Amino acid sequence: QNAYYMLENGTTRIIVEKLLDISIYFKKPISYFFDIPENIIKEEKEDLVYNEHLFKEQKESYEKMIKELNKTITAQNKMIELLIKKKV
Repeated sequence: QNAYYMLENGTTRIIVEKLLDISIYFKKPISYFFDIPENIIKEEKEDLVYNEHLFKEQKESYEKMIKELNKTITAQNKMIELLIKKKV
């Protein structure tokens, strides 16, 4: 009771691990314990999904660029080899 009182009046803070333990015990998401409107929580979840999608697209784009650069490097190395052989 004393610890709960101290949390309520702001004389102490709860660590994330304890908050996670409490949410698991009560089988509630952590957001349940905060006075956050549901629409804000929904928007944050949607933003996370959107950002994950963007990250995936960026990753795929970078992977394609790397493949193309590797092809270019390979072709240039072959050209260098041919030029060296011609000089000999």
